[in-house]
Amino acid sequence: MEGFRTVLPVNTRKAGGLSVGNHVAMLLADLPVSERDPLRRLKKVIRVTIELKKESNQTGGAELIEDVADLTTKRLVSELYRAAMRLRTYNLIITNVPGPPVPLYMLGARMKAIYPMVPLMQNQNLGIALFSYAGGLHWGFNADWESFPDVHEFVEDLNASFTEYKKLASAHAPQVPGGEEATVQA
Repeated sequence: MEGFRTVLPVNTRKAGGLSVGNHVAMLLADLPVSERDPLRRLKKVIRVTIELKKESNQTGGAELIEDVADLTTKRLVSELYRAAMRLRTYNLIITNVPGPPVPLYMLGARMKAIYPMVPLMQNQNLGIALFSYAGGLHWGFNADWESFPDVHEFVEDLNASFTEYKKLASAHAPQVPGGEEATVQA
């Protein structure tokens, strides 16, 4: 398998913009999942996503569709998006939503975690959502059990890959005088 076609929602809202609602482009990215070396795989993913965000016209097309929706009807554009999703021109949808960096409380009880969920479209068998909250990263998986019964194995493999990347990050962390690792704030 050379590439794995993935839908990546990307925020297209202009900084300082006054408009309301979501402004999202759905980028189609061929991710190099067959690359065995994790560092080369990460570099390829970064290169592909940067090219799509900066050099492709996918985000410009989404902005044009939003402008047409503003001038006509949102229902027309919603139906076009639904029709495109039914074609299933991708294998997976992955979304990452930055959440609050500090703990939230309700009636004095601290919320410990937030697990997001991506709704599945017609003919789609897997969605992955990530949500950062209070220094943690929470993963949500939604799968069609009939078409993807091995989702538990996929999650285990993804966890192993994530552990591999955390070890790589530790090995490449900048060192400060005295031999301690520097901490990087994201």
